[in-house]
Amino acid sequence: MAPHRYWRAVSIESYSGGALEITGFHLLSDTTRVDATATLTANIAPSTGAVANLQDDDLATGVMWASSKGLVLQWDFGGNPADVTDIRLGSADDIKAFPLIVILQYSDDGVTWVSLQELYPELFRGIKYPEKRSGTTSTSVVYDALTSIGSEVSISNGSVTFAATSTWLHCSNAAPVSEGKWYFEVYIESVVSGARLAIGIAQSSETTATGIGGALNAGDGTKAQYFVDGRKCILGTYSSYGTAYIPGDTIGMAVDLTSGSATVTAYKNGVSQGVLISNWAIGPGIVPFFSNISYTNVISARRVMYPPSGYEVLAMNFGPTISLNKIRGKIYFPTVSIIPSDGATPDFSGVILLPSLEQDKDYAAIMNNSAGWGTGRITGTVKETGTPNTPVFKRVRLHRMVDGMLVREQWSDAATGSYAFNNIDSTYKFYVVSHDHLTNYNAVIKDNLTPEPMP
Repeated sequence: MAPHRYWRAVSIESYSGGALEITGFHLLSDTTRVDATATLTANIAPSTGAVANLQDDDLATGVMWASSKGLVLQWDFGGNPADVTDIRLGSADDIKAFPLIVILQYSDDGVTWVSLQELYPELFRGIKYPEKRSGTTSTSVVYDALTSIGSEVSISNGSVTFAATSTWLHCSNAAPVSEGKWYFEVYIESVVSGARLAIGIAQSSETTATGIGGALNAGDGTKAQYFVDGRKCILGTYSSYGTAYIPGDTIGMAVDLTSGSATVTAYKNGVSQGVLISNWAIGPGIVPFFSNISYTNVISARRVMYPPSGYEVLAMNFGPTISLNKIRGKIYFPTVSIIPSDGATPDFSGVILLPSLEQDKDYAAIMNNSAGWGTGRITGTVKETGTPNTPVFKRVRLHRMVDGMLVREQWSDAATGSYAFNNIDSTYKFYVVSHDHLTNYNAVIKDNLTPEPMP
């Protein structure tokens, strides 16, 4: 990422879906707090406490809102923009009022906002409760493990060290992609003068003892790479390409697979070096690929600094981020029905339970009345395929993409087949599932939907 003047937290949802109470909300860059001098404001006045309590480093003082619906916490860094990669929250006494989900956004003008979750969907979803009057902890998030090929390649915490050897050494990402638009970056830690280090991509179709791409040398086989001296090597042919890179540079690869073939563009510190290869067969998938020979060089897979618009991040390491629960979606706290013999009410404040069948009605009420509230809408029609297509009366359910949570459900209009989910949160993306209650057809899904503004 990069520094930005404005940051804000939106779509904040507590464990219960109701009241929100916290004793701290800090913004971090890696492990360093950066919000202490920023101006923090809230668009909704709290029920108790002051917003300033979120920045005072005192877990004994906090702030509470009766509901987090529509709440926006915004930080203005003025003339000292900050790069934010993590958050640290302080808890109060009630786990049910602690944030479960937070959407963090940044802006340079206070008008156009971008969500970090667009790049890293797992962030701040299912935040782990840190116990009473405590601060959250952070752990390193590794998205895809790097796989080394060759005994002289060592990998530790996202950093790749190629030892000095006369044999080509390769390292790759083990999870191939075959559709969509993807981007990954590596940071150049150290490069020895005269080294032959290369960053690129490879087809995952052939693996030999010397590497994915099925070739002895870096320039051979099904690989396309950007070398440290600025040259490129495409399927074994070397030619001039971009500028050389040195320690401290960030090298990125944007891979566009939307046309049925691969078009790859290399970036150096966010600046395009031009198309590396185009109209390249995807095969069974594309993977990041790194090569080295003769000199000890070190690269690391860090959080993305320069993501091109429209690309998803194929990140291998993001760095420390707030600890999450194993269960990332909405939870529900049932009313305790078992009372000890001495008449005391047991303390279930630390217990997290998923809804049982008996609680479905209450759970649905929480979903429909608390979650997904906003100023957007998603509309569509349900029709039976034919000549012409015929509108039908079917159950339609709206789910939030970030965690699969059921947000709304309704029946399509019997005459027109139309449905409309109004007043939903426009900061999320959704998917819609239509079910045939007569069981004549399988369910139909519309995915990756962005709400349009309410009329």
